[in-house]
Amino acid sequence: MFILLCGIFASPLACAQLRSDSVNMHHAATNAATSAAAPAAAASPVKSAPLTGTGILEAAAARAGRTIEFIAILKNPNPVPMRGLRLAYLEPPEYNMEYICWLQNGAKHCENNPKYLPALNISIAPNRDTTMWGQLRILKPHDKGKVIAIFSWTDDNGNASDLDITFGDLTAQGWCKYYGGRFYTFSKDFALPTVFIFFGFAYQWWDKKRESKRQKKDQKRAHILQTWNSMLPISHEYATKYYMGVAANGKGVLGWLDKYHKAVASSSPLEAAESSHRAFFEMATLGRTLRHLSDQVGGFYFKDRIGEELVSNCLDYFRDLCYGSTTDLYRNFSLLLDHVEVDEKLGKFYEKEGSATGAVQLIFVTAFRGFSTWLAAKDHQESVDALRAFIGLLEYEMNRPYQYWYERKERLRLNKEATRGLVRTIRRIDSGRQKDYIKLSAESYLKLGGVILDVDKWTDEAANNAPGS
Repeated sequence: MFILLCGIFASPLACAQLRSDSVNMHHAATNAATSAAAPAAAASPVKSAPLTGTGILEAAAARAGRTIEFIAILKNPNPVPMRGLRLAYLEPPEYNMEYICWLQNGAKHCENNPKYLPALNISIAPNRDTTMWGQLRILKPHDKGKVIAIFSWTDDNGNASDLDITFGDLTAQGWCKYYGGRFYTFSKDFALPTVFIFFGFAYQWWDKKRESKRQKKDQKRAHILQTWNSMLPISHEYATKYYMGVAANGKGVLGWLDKYHKAVASSSPLEAAESSHRAFFEMATLGRTLRHLSDQVGGFYFKDRIGEELVSNCLDYFRDLCYGSTTDLYRNFSLLLDHVEVDEKLGKFYEKEGSATGAVQLIFVTAFRGFSTWLAAKDHQESVDALRAFIGLLEYEMNRPYQYWYERKERLRLNKEATRGLVRTIRRIDSGRQKDYIKLSAESYLKLGGVILDVDKWTDEAANNAPGS
């Protein structure tokens, strides 16, 4: 056991020296007894004991084409020396002995490629052992199997013997299997934990980023909610006190104008006269509610800034075309509104018109005369289209704050005449400013309301295919 462990855990030369010292002490004691018994021994023949040995490889697996080291210990238990020890062959044949070294009489001896040498010239003294070491070359891959070195020798009596030394099991792996195993071991011991650590850090980074985004969204939502909670009561107040009245009077104007034009087309003078007078009343109340809006809050305040700008410009476009049809229409209507209440009723209006005397009656008469002139003006339809666009946008913005209340998204409803008026208004805005000042923003705004509109490609002929109803 000492010999085997020494061969594994110490250098071959040191092991050999230690074994030589210990064995010399043993043989010094036994030689005296042998000398004393020499006459008796000489009288009877000596029976040879078999040569024994053990071996071990440095690894249990290696790649084909590489070398692997081995250590072997041989012991001669006989009282006569053993000479002429040589390496007969290796089993299996997938190996080749690169070199082999041994200690003899305290000196190191080596032979290269001993497979092609007739003898190693190794001698082992009686009852002594020797250590061998060297390298085996793996010629080609093979499955797990035992590596055996077969030594042969001839004793002094001419008897030939051999000894099988088993070095142990070895698996000779090919290039792919060898490096695949190395990679698997590397992955198992290092790469996979590293990947898991990387994914752990990556997940933490992603989770922090997601949490940061969520917090920003929550903050934005809280800010919007706070702003919305502050603005909703104001929007509701403005809608009920101002916008609804303007929208109702504007739709009244459009309704009676449609009846007037139908009556004219059907040659019904009485119906045309009644319709024109009712449209005149609605026009007056529209102007009065707009004046009240301007006096009280200064203008329109919507959820969208583009919506405010489009509504204001549609109204300005309508006023410019309407009041510009006659020289004194704007002044006469301004004077007329001084005699109209915000919640003016038709009967009261007719009463004022019929009972007024002097300057007041003149105001009503001249205002209606200018209104009648506008009905026949060449740009009358263009101004009505602008008014339709104004009313459509106003109703859309007026109802947008109640989206969450009604649980549905408000849609912008524009017929072909209103769409035509809106396109002309957008072009009118951009014509007085830099190119595409509001066009792109207006198209995005309309898209939110469900209206897909390309202002550049719009023509009067395309009005028949206009979006909306």
